Amino acid sequence: MLSEVICEEIMFRGYFIERVEELSGSMGIAAILSCILFGLNHASGWGFGYVFVVAAEGSAYATLYVWRRNLPACMVVHFITDTPLLWLPLAPSIWLPRLVELL
Repeated sequence: MLSEVICEEIMFRGYFIERVEELSGSMGIAAILSCILFGLNHASGWGFGYVFVVAAEGSAYATLYVWRRNLPACMVVHFITDTPLLWLPLAPSIWLPRLVELL
């Protein structure tokens, strides 16, 4: 997960926002497009219904990046917000129904 966070922040914030701002002259356009692409990038793993949720999460990272221009800070925040996903497989709502099916 750490490598995923680092790569996503470099790709969507560190590179994409900077290049699109350079091409368009607008930080706002760059940040919005970054959020949209960040959301769409997660559609294959989370489903299309989560695109808007992930794009909204991406807007927090983009806002932090535009405000502070601090990519490591974005990586730390992204890692912290993704950390609960590590525990998701342990959630009873996931494994309990499967256990009941086996019995």
